[in-house]
Amino acid sequence: MIDGALFLFVNRRRDRIKALWWETGGLTLWYRRLEQGTVELSSTRKWSSKTSGLKNC
Repeated sequence: MIDGALFLFVNRRRDRIKALWWETGGLTLWYRRLEQGTVELSSTRKWSSKTSGLKNC
């Protein structure tokens, strides 16, 4: 993996986000649950179909 790589995962209801950040020292995981509203996704989702078999959270 490349240093500084960021991977984002959003669940189907779009109220939870997981972020994985890869650095030289290891992996950092952030998890956020939105109390109000949802995550807005871009209208083009071509990149999401090319994941390595990982599903949304």
